[in-house]
Amino acid sequence: MAKTPPAPPRFYYAPWRNGDMDGTIVCSSHPGICKCTMFLNAARCGEMKLVKKFAAKLQVGAQGTLDNIRDKEGRTALHFAARAGNTFMCKYLVNHLKLDINAQDEEGNTPLHYAIQEKRLQAALYLVNNGVDVAKANKEGLTYLHYATHNAFSGQKDLIQLLISRGAEVDACSNDQWTPLMFATLYRSIEAVEVLLQNNANPNLVVRPIAPLIVSSWYSYEITDLLVKAGADPNINVDGSTPLQGAVAYEQVEIITYLLKAGADPNTADVTGLTPLENAVNLRHLKALAVLFPVTKPIPSISDWSVDGLVKYVDSEESKQLVLAQHHFLSVIYLLFC
Repeated sequence: MAKTPPAPPRFYYAPWRNGDMDGTIVCSSHPGICKCTMFLNAARCGEMKLVKKFAAKLQVGAQGTLDNIRDKEGRTALHFAARAGNTFMCKYLVNHLKLDINAQDEEGNTPLHYAIQEKRLQAALYLVNNGVDVAKANKEGLTYLHYATHNAFSGQKDLIQLLISRGAEVDACSNDQWTPLMFATLYRSIEAVEVLLQNNANPNLVVRPIAPLIVSSWYSYEITDLLVKAGADPNINVDGSTPLQGAVAYEQVEIITYLLKAGADPNTADVTGLTPLENAVNLRHLKALAVLFPVTKPIPSISDWSVDGLVKYVDSEESKQLVLAQHHFLSVIYLLFC
């Protein structure tokens, strides 16, 4: 029986002149280590002549050899070219040197992950259009859609649409249960939210556990509007947290008004048993109080049920203790999601 040929070895290098990628040489005994180093750095710096020169010396007829030349983090020449946004270099590495377009580093990131993270739109578009597996996720379960929705950048909407058109899962969940829509909402990427919803992202999907509309109620009227119009439930309740409670916590009066018009219930209590109005009182959010007072049922513990009576209640000892508890609760929320 013929023996199975051994897999080609991986060669590791220590980058030079590259402060963010310093590392020790893992394979210094290999006679080709200097050529490996030069090949990867040439790809990173866009030195095409040097890439061709060292590729010719390293290939020596062994299929897959260039794919297995990596730094200590497992990154190939294509990872570096994509991160630098050098589309011309990416084309050469893929089309002529046949580097694996879906190669993953030690963290599971591919060249496309790097291109999107660095907002290298043209390089990202090239990779998507030339054989990338759009369902690929890294070790944290983060897909290309997660990366594309993380931060706003020019051309973001087109890239997201292209990924979805190629089969990317619009509601993909990471290992920590983040979805692209939650990323886009949390990082206020309005265009990303818009295109995801246009492609049927679920606005009521509860993750981490939180819902997109609760997050948007903290700071974005525009995203709140997009989510509600796409079918987000204004009364979605996650462990006592609702969009209206979120808007009150951050004194988003315009969002409070919008949610009430959309059908949010002002009498739903949070996990501490307090209604949005009570939280507005305790947090001294008087503008929110004025909006909520006409639509909220009277609170038995407050004898003078009027705006003036509520303002007086703010200065009571009972109210002050509730404020401390509320501030603690908001601090925990901030640490978890901001």
